Amino acid sequence: MTDRDVTYRVVWVPGTDELVGVCHCGAEHVAASPVEIWAWLLGHPQGHELVGATQ
Repeated sequence: MTDRDVTYRVVWVPGTDELVGVCHCGAEHVAASPVEIWAWLLGHPQGHELVGATQ
């Protein structure tokens, strides 16, 4: 898998000041700061598998 194959998602939670960052592996993190969300996404452990990935 290359960096180009990785998809990150940042979703705003309507009615709040919260954002949810979703890693390609399915892990999620909630924060009010976009900087915190991106720091978490980009610092999330390397080498973990995609959701539903088979070897």
